[in-house]
Amino acid sequence: MILACSTCSFPRDRLEIAIAKVAWAGFRGIELEFAGEPPAEEWLRERLRNNELVLVTIRAGELGAGDPEATLARSAEIGRLAQLAHRLDASRVVVTAPAHGEFAALTEGLRMLLDALQAIQSEVAVANAAGTLVATPDDLARLRRAVPSPRHGFALDPAAAIRVGWDPADASHWPCRPTLVYLTDVRDGATVPPGTGEVDWPRLAAVLRRAGFDGPIVLRLGGAPDYAVEPAAKEARVAAEEWFEIGWR
Repeated sequence: MILACSTCSFPRDRLEIAIAKVAWAGFRGIELEFAGEPPAEEWLRERLRNNELVLVTIRAGELGAGDPEATLARSAEIGRLAQLAHRLDASRVVVTAPAHGEFAALTEGLRMLLDALQAIQSEVAVANAAGTLVATPDDLARLRRAVPSPRHGFALDPAAAIRVGWDPADASHWPCRPTLVYLTDVRDGATVPPGTGEVDWPRLAAVLRRAGFDGPIVLRLGGAPDYAVEPAAKEARVAAEEWFEIGWR
């Protein structure tokens, strides 16, 4: 189990500074998310090395679920990010479903993507996201049945679950054991720092531990005032260490 932080937690900073802030907050791992085209591989490798960070995943955007040509193009873009993650020693990308489209096209795009990545055995973890084609436990289960590949992972976003009315700590809602968990929270529909909202993090952490979860826990921070983002990231890490009993033994 490794605590990581997404660069999206520092949206006002350019990527180089966001990477440094992840390290400053005491995280060992990092999720990279790019606003446009990713920087050169060697540039990223140097920043990760200089900040002593382990890449746990790249957030690769939305899967396609439209016409075949657009779905194929989106799968190719995600595939390139998965290849980049692989070269940077990460075996996973995280994606979400789009808000609109055909479920059959979504499943076909995911199958094509997994087939294309077979040589590097990269996992594609689909995160539950409110307002998308994969938001509820039924959506997640349906996608799992349609694409039962062991490399089709599940990234649990607890705040997104709360937003659409399901309990992320009820393991019966999961399509499978999560391979990554996002450190998120929500209160009255608004994003807030972990531990200050409606997600019962001590309970969820205990359920995940009992289920044998040992993957990355990734902070996607939101809701902190601009002047307090860095301290809030550090506080979230300290809280997660307690919830997940990291470093206790």
